[in-house]
Amino acid sequence: MVKVECILTALEDMVYQFGYDTVVDGYPALTTGGLSALEEAFEVLGWTDPYVVPNPIWCDAPVVPRCPNRTTSGTPTPNGYKRYCREHMQFWREAQQ
Repeated sequence: MVKVECILTALEDMVYQFGYDTVVDGYPALTTGGLSALEEAFEVLGWTDPYVVPNPIWCDAPVVPRCPNRTTSGTPTPNGYKRYCREHMQFWREAQQ
């Protein structure tokens, strides 16, 4: 039998993958986007909508102020491994061409 905590972990992973990215008070957050399946998942997890991501991994883009978007990708660079939000990863890829 599957343990409840395993199910909750899987549900949280799915919400992180399919939830909509947003920013709340300068911090990365997730929202349901009004989708009922995500609304139910937030409810089961006890999350508010929007849900501010605790202990976020910040985007490594060299911008000031710091990019508040949730990181979605990472890549090795000449200056070490960097994590970027969707927008800054695209900029990084374009700069490599």
